[in-house]
Amino acid sequence: MSKKPNITGRDGPVIAKALAYAIEAIGRLPDRWQEKSDREDMLKLLNAVSGDIGDMFRFAARYRLDRGMNDEDHLVLGSGAVIPLNKDFAD
Repeated sequence: MSKKPNITGRDGPVIAKALAYAIEAIGRLPDRWQEKSDREDMLKLLNAVSGDIGDMFRFAARYRLDRGMNDEDHLVLGSGAVIPLNKDFAD
């Protein structure tokens, strides 16, 4: 069995981030333009490539889309909890 190529050295996180942004963007479209089956498939793909941190990627994408955040590498919640937004994970 051959090993999957890793083109950038961080393919998993880049793909997860792209999927998270696409999922959130589709959800913001008017109902008649939402590609719901594509969004559902993207959710499955995101969970497959990111494991149990898929929700974190979606949260980060939603936060950035809502607030226009570009430079921060973490969020600090009201409780003081810190959530990293660019967390790398093993493929």
